[in-house]
Order: sequence, then structure tokens, then C-alpha cells
Amino acid sequence: MPDKRNSPEHAELEASTARWMLAGLVLMGMFVLAFPLFRFYEPAQRAEARTQQQEFLAAQGAEVFAASCESCHGVAGSGAIAPAIGSKDFLDSVDDPQLSQLISVGIPGSEMVAYSLDFGGPLTSEEITAVTTYLRSLEEGAPQMANWRTPLDDTSLSGRDLFVLACSRCHGVDLKGDVELGYPDISQGSITQQESDEWIIARISDGYKEMPRFGRVLTQDQIASIVVFLRFGTDVPVTTTTAPTTGTTVPGQPTTTTIEANPDNDDVLALGEVLFQQRAGGHGCQECHGSDAGGTPNGPNITGASRTAITNALNGGIPDMDFQQKLTADEVEAVYRYLLWLTGREG
Repeated sequence: MPDKRNSPEHAELEASTARWMLAGLVLMGMFVLAFPLFRFYEPAQRAEARTQQQEFLAAQGAEVFAASCESCHGVAGSGAIAPAIGSKDFLDSVDDPQLSQLISVGIPGSEMVAYSLDFGGPLTSEEITAVTTYLRSLEEGAPQMANWRTPLDDTSLSGRDLFVLACSRCHGVDLKGDVELGYPDISQGSITQQESDEWIIARISDGYKEMPRFGRVLTQDQIASIVVFLRFGTDVPVTTTTAPTTGTTVPGQPTTTTIEANPDNDDVLALGEVLFQQRAGGHGCQECHGSDAGGTPNGPNITGASRTAITNALNGGIPDMDFQQKLTADEVEAVYRYLLWLTGREG
């Protein structure tokens, strides 16, 4: 019987086996050489993956924070009517689990409600983690704020500073607002600017619909300084009839609340006086409303009328006052200014 070990088939099998063994040895050698390289590079790759994940979460958290938190805590947590949670002082005082807990369950007895879906809020656990990650990402460049709990208590804040902290989230730094989101334009020329200072101060103090009641966190002088900023921007005149105050000093703003003006030395008031007493080509306002604007049987008391009400009336908004000759915008303003002067109001 022939010996199969000497056959060509056996020789080929032996050669093939030898080749595979050699290949296996080479592959094992490559693994042995690659393992130290893997041990060297793998931690860096894992760290990079963690960094990318943190960056992704922070970006997501920034969007959630802007939509749900900025209106109270300010842009990037800089503080507004709620604490400055983007300050280093606050971030140093809490760890991430505490941050997430505060967001999830809120703070009982305060304006900080629960945001977790589990407690009736609008945010998922992933979104809360994202917000926590975003806030932590601010820590390295976060400002020191010893008064982070009550950022609006800073007496050095100007009217513009207060507006940026408390109002710009909804009305924009340019005061233009966002009509689609329901945030009105309050810039120069807007309908809000036609209202009296008292009306604007009341609206800021008492709030309206979604607008918070800032009277809880701002003093009357601070609200007055915001009104001055709304009226004049940063170019505040030395004296102004705007922003009645209690007489105390408002940082960065004038303390004078009235102009010692009258129709004899103020052209606008002089024009308003003529139009109020005897309008050219027709009857003056006093014929129906009285010389003191206190009203008569023919017309109501208008001593407390707002700029909008006066403008509407003089432009035909009231049927009985649909004059053939319309007043110009300057004439309407003159009548309003004269009415303020006549009744001793500020505006």
C-alpha cells in the first residue's frame, strides 16, 4: 500500500499548513506590536469622543436655555429677574447632579418651577442634562458676581444695563421686539412710545400677559431709569420731563423730573396752547373739555389722557371729533405736551 505522506497531495497540504501558520505568526506579531499603540492612542480617542459629546450636549443645552431660561436668568445666565446662574460664584457652589436637580424639581416657594416632565414640566431628562452641560461649559470664562442671587441690586446699573438684563430677552437690544412671538416693538416711533411715562412705568411694574411683574424685583427709580433709556437711549439730555422719580439719585441718569418751561418760553407749548384754546380754522379743545381739561357737559375730563388717546382723538378716532382739517404729528404732540403742562403731569 503506497505511503500517502510522500504523495504530491500531502506535500501540498503540508506547504499550505506551513503558510497559514506563518501568516498566523505574522498576524500575532502585528497584534503584539499594535497593542501598545492602541493603549497609547485609545485614551486620547476616548477623550476626544467625550469632548465631542460634551460640545454637542452644550450646543443643545444652549438652545433649550435660550427658549426656557433666558427670560428670567438672562443671556448666558448673566442674571436678570432671577439669579445669575452663569456666574462663577454660583457654578462653583454646585455640582452637576445638584444643577440637574434644581432644574428638574425647581425651588418650592419661589418663581423657579419644576422643568422635568416627571414633575409636570416641559423638559426631558436628556434636555435637562444638556442644560446642565451648557451651564458647566460657561464656567471657565464665567464672571465673578458676589451678588449673583440678586443681580439687579447693583446700584451702578444704568437704565440701559437694566434694560439689557431685564427686558432685552423679549424686546431685543434694539427694542424692536419680535411681533411673531408676541414681543412688541417699543423702539422710538412705536405705539408704546406714544404712551405717557406713567403708563409705561405701570406696565413695567405690574406686567401684562406673559410679561413679568418687574415691580417685584426693580425699584421705582430703576424702572424710571429704564423709561429714560427707552425715551432717549444713551443720549440723555441734561434736563427732561421724562421718568418721574421719588427724588433719589438714579445712577447714570438725571435727577431732574420737570422742565421749568411754559408757553412763554417753549415754542412747542406755545403751539399747544394756541391749538388747545382756539384751534386755527375751528374750535379749541377747551370749548368742550374746559380750560383746565377737567371736562364740561360737552366733553369728558381728559386730564389723565395718554399720548395714544390724544393722538387717536385728534386724528379722527372719535366720531364727534372728526375734524375736516387734520392736525400734523407735530401739532398733536404740541397739544399733548401742553395738556401735560396744564395739568401738572410729567411725560
